[in-house]
Amino acid sequence: MLRMLCNNNVADFSKWTAVFDSHVGTHISPDAATAGKASGVIEGNYWFLNDA
Repeated sequence: MLRMLCNNNVADFSKWTAVFDSHVGTHISPDAATAGKASGVIEGNYWFLNDA
């Protein structure tokens, strides 16, 4: 099974949490970048892991 691990550095964690929770459907869509800007994401890292 393929899994995605993501790490976001944010300016304000409480603001990020509120926006993240309200945009559940956009986490994997092209609108994710827009949602990230709105929530104060400074940097994001993504890794894709596959079961061995």
